[in-house]
Amino acid sequence: MVLDVTGEGGSVPAKKKPATDKQLKGEVKKLRVKLERAGAKVERWKKRARRSEKDAADSRATVKKLRKRLENASAAAAPQALPTAAAASAETSGNPDETWTVVRLRAEARSRGLTGLSGKSKAQLLEMLT
Repeated sequence: MVLDVTGEGGSVPAKKKPATDKQLKGEVKKLRVKLERAGAKVERWKKRARRSEKDAADSRATVKKLRKRLENASAAAAPQALPTAAAASAETSGNPDETWTVVRLRAEARSRGLTGLSGKSKAQLLEMLT
């Protein structure tokens, strides 16, 4: 803003009220507090980023282990021989024999209404069902 204080058409800029030392010190103090808070935020975000990077690295390691386990399981499952005709016919028939698993024997016993199966061995289950 420019005011004509000379009355002759000349211009002299209007002066702002000068800030006192006390006001300047107050502003500096406020700015320093803001700077400290911003620095604290930066440190929190850096800590969070480091934690996230560590979690990501752990996740990558877990995925790598699981992929290896999957490959091993797939490789182990592939070369299994097909069941023989005798085993296949025994599995499809209603008469349990040694080729049946304990889980299947227990399921068959439950379907027949038998109880007290959890402590039984495979031989005992076969004996109960035959």
